Amino acid sequence: MLDPKGKTILYLRSDSLEKWAKQLKEEGINRFFHPFSRCLHCNSLLEKITPPLDLENITTTLSLLL
Repeated sequence: MLDPKGKTILYLRSDSLEKWAKQLKEEGINRFFHPFSRCLHCNSLLEKITPPLDLENITTTLSLLL
């Protein structure tokens, strides 16, 4: 199926990462093209950031977000 911009759209039928990988392999799609480029929670593009100096602070912040 093609969207109006000519990009391929694939509906992933399951709800687990392992099954998605299996389906992508069956469809002939290389799931390793741009790995870890999107958030698994909201699908937004990930951005590079400067690593925090205070790792305890970032752990606390991440736990609040989840």
